[in-house]
Amino acid sequence: MELPKWGSRFHRVTLKYNRHSQLNTKDILMDKINFEDMDNEVDFDTPTEDFVIEDAPLQEAKKEEVVVDTKVNDRGITKELESTYNKVYDAILFEGKYEKEYKLGKKYGVVVSTRSADEDNIISRKLDAMNFKTVSAFNNMAAVFTLSYSLAEFNGKDLRSMTVTQRYDYVNRLPSPVIELLSTKMLDFDRLIREAMNYGSENF
Repeated sequence: MELPKWGSRFHRVTLKYNRHSQLNTKDILMDKINFEDMDNEVDFDTPTEDFVIEDAPLQEAKKEEVVVDTKVNDRGITKELESTYNKVYDAILFEGKYEKEYKLGKKYGVVVSTRSADEDNIISRKLDAMNFKTVSAFNNMAAVFTLSYSLAEFNGKDLRSMTVTQRYDYVNRLPSPVIELLSTKMLDFDRLIREAMNYGSENF
């Protein structure tokens, strides 16, 4: 019998198959398989041991413990805050001013400084002389005047060498949302100064 060549419509296939895995060769054609000639009864050995799949226990994520110094002194404040009060109190009494940096996100920052009594009086007189129709207008103008005297640095730009008029022009050109953001920092700063002076006068 002449076999068809490889690649033709019919291929010679050697089927090695029987129920006990003994070699039993049959030459068949792919398109003419007679399944009746095959032993379709296949015995599977039953495993002697049960096959058990164990779920691996889930590993809990490691939790980083943040240690916060909650120790307070006999006056009811933390050591860190007391140290800050001490720095503010000493700087104002011995150097005449205190500066503090506030972060505005990861890349930006601002440095503000305390004002003298004369500077606060000038701001008050300027505000009193203006005829404001709304509280919002008064607050915006008060923020601009206060920053004109207190803003020492803004995003790396040193404003200390500027005159008050130059700083006023600089601040007045800033966008309104920036003025609002800076004014909140000024409120925090002024509150810190008051608390530090009160605490220092009673405890230092």
